[in-house]
Amino acid sequence: MSAMLRKRQPNFTSDEIEMLLNQVQTNSQMLFGKFNGVLSSAAKHKAWQAVATVVSSVSGVERSVREVKKKWSCLKYDAKTRPNASVLRMEGQPTGGCQNSNQLRAVMDLMGDVTVNGIATGIDTCDIIFSKPGKYTPV
Repeated sequence: MSAMLRKRQPNFTSDEIEMLLNQVQTNSQMLFGKFNGVLSSAAKHKAWQAVATVVSSVSGVERSVREVKKKWSCLKYDAKTRPNASVLRMEGQPTGGCQNSNQLRAVMDLMGDVTVNGIATGIDTCDIIFSKPGKYTPV
């Protein structure tokens, strides 16, 4: 019975995360570019497969495309939701996802300022109060 149970993969190491960030930065146009005549879904999948292969070669743990994409997603989420993660790390509090403030900063740089902080001059639609049907006043 124990032979049928799937063994849990080990956590990503700091070296694997560094390599993932490096590969995402190097291949960002291929991984996140818009679909066109040259860039197809198959080409994006091949690019993610190449990233997974390189990340797997760092520690010897075989990482799938799904695992690597999930880790990238978690790193982005961590950078968006914990803008003060570097301060927490200095205080010795766990922040999850990113292993250190340099990795967190690298993720934020890859995503861009607008993705992390939002549009500075934008209007938040939650701040609009509807006083009469069809009429609105900004708060």
